[in-house]
Amino acid sequence: MKIGLVVNVMDSDGSGATTYRLAAEAINAGHEVWVMSTGSLSYNPDDTIRAFARTVPPGNYTSEKFLEVFKSNQSVNKWITVDELDVLLLRNNPSVQKAWAQLAGIHFGRLAMRHGLIVLNDLNGLGSVQKFEKVNFSHAVLESLERKSEYMQYNRRNFSNVELATL
Repeated sequence: MKIGLVVNVMDSDGSGATTYRLAAEAINAGHEVWVMSTGSLSYNPDDTIRAFARTVPPGNYTSEKFLEVFKSNQSVNKWITVDELDVLLLRNNPSVQKAWAQLAGIHFGRLAMRHGLIVLNDLNGLGSVQKFEKVNFSHAVLESLERKSEYMQYNRRNFSNVELATL
């Protein structure tokens, strides 16, 4: 499987970062992983969606070894189109991006979805998931729920697929 990972910056120093661990494990499992930064995404006049991406040769990697090879001249850099990928995983953090790049990964993911690519961590999918912390309760409703049991009953009645955990 060909997997694309969208990150903030390709030359990050975080070898312990989850993204590099995911990439290393995917390569160890025989997949091809292409990492691209939000600054290298392109939507072209011919309706192709491209990114300047980087990968490492097949092998057995720890996240540290993956990052070492990824930053070396052993890595492979080239322009790829989303049509070459099977899955795109958005791993960029918009909150730490420059203003112009904050929505780049999101828009890239949406364009890729329109081309039929499976996109993980996309806002459309995340927005449709009913997570407890994302449910918008009105202030009046919260004030009317005096006891925990009423609160739990309210949620079970109105949000059948939400699991609640006591904090």
